[in-house]
Amino acid sequence: MALRNAKATYQIKVTLRGVKPPIWRRLHVEADMSLSQLHEVLQVAMGWHGYHLHEFECGGERFGPPDYAENFGLPPVRSERTTRLSSVLSRAGAKALYSYD
Repeated sequence: MALRNAKATYQIKVTLRGVKPPIWRRLHVEADMSLSQLHEVLQVAMGWHGYHLHEFECGGERFGPPDYAENFGLPPVRSERTTRLSSVLSRAGAKALYSYD
C-alpha cells in the first residue's frame, strides 16, 4: 500500500572539514525545506546556537539570509528563505558547502 501525500526526503551527511577525528552527522530532511530551515536543522544537529554568520554554497552560487551581504558589505547572496533544498541538491551525490563563522 502506497502512502498518500508522502513527502520526499533526503539523507544527507554533514562532515566538519579539517577536524581530526572526523565529526559528522547523518540526517534525514524533507527535500522541499528551505535552506533557511536546513540551517536551523544543522544548528540543532551540531549543538550550535546560531551566534555566527553562515552561508551555503551550491553549484557556484551563494545563499544566505536576505540582508546578510548588505549588512556586512559582502557580495550579494541569493535568499536562503526562498531556495528549496531540492533545487540546489537535485541529484544523488550532489554537494554543498555550509560555512558557519
